Amino acid sequence: MEYEKQYLLYDEDCGLCKWYTATFVKYGFLQKDARLPYHKGVEDQGFDFDIERAKNEIALVSRDSKNVFYGVDSLLHILGRRWKWVESVGHFLPIYLFLKMLYKLISLNRKVISPATCTTGCDCNPSMSTFWRITFIVLSGIITGVIVGNYFVSELGDYLRFHFAYLDMLFFIAQIGFQYLFFRLFKQKDFFTYAGHIAVISLIGAVALGIIQIGLHQLGSIGIDIALLQTAGYGMVLGIMLLEHARRVKLLGHTKWLTVTWMIFRLLIYPIAFTL
Repeated sequence: MEYEKQYLLYDEDCGLCKWYTATFVKYGFLQKDARLPYHKGVEDQGFDFDIERAKNEIALVSRDSKNVFYGVDSLLHILGRRWKWVESVGHFLPIYLFLKMLYKLISLNRKVISPATCTTGCDCNPSMSTFWRITFIVLSGIITGVIVGNYFVSELGDYLRFHFAYLDMLFFIAQIGFQYLFFRLFKQKDFFTYAGHIAVISLIGAVALGIIQIGLHQLGSIGIDIALLQTAGYGMVLGIMLLEHARRVKLLGHTKWLTVTWMIFRLLIYPIAFTL
């Protein structure tokens, strides 16, 4: 059967890749032995595929055919085995182009979204694309600015010096600029990768604040005083972001002083943004 002869080659050092390919196996879209780490696919002489392209776009290969699917086409083909309409809708040109761009955005930034210690020499690292890294950072900044800005106005409005909708977006830009100066001062390498991690950390904090805000509204609706919880919630998220920054800096092999300067920036801007 075609289903049994096709193999999905995934990045074993990518948390996202491991998760969604394992999900395919769990729900029967793939058999367990049809999910192969990229390096094993390269070593298997029975497969004929573009090794470099497969680093950026997950490959669906077969030993019996040279017909190889990459990226979005791989995923649509797998889903189409069970839901033919998904594959048909996915290939509708406007939707297909959107999925292709979304796939590139995630795939080429996957190692900053979900960093991990390499187990296979990082032989499946995606290509570095300045365009897609900057796009990822900008989108992360916009999403962060909207969510955190809403939290500032809704939950911490009484303490704000400036009721400016894009206040946190300015903080985001300033944080990257501030860290860039010290990144160079500490003679670190590959700032674009580090900047991507800053963006992810900010995004994690924003999502956490969004969840907390929903919880606060639920508590407020039943008459619970949330005044202290509003500030405590923001402080807790800041702590989570600090720990995540330290973890990622360690994984990247950068100096720990970057975490110190990250926190110093936060301590400098809060007296400017908030009243005591």
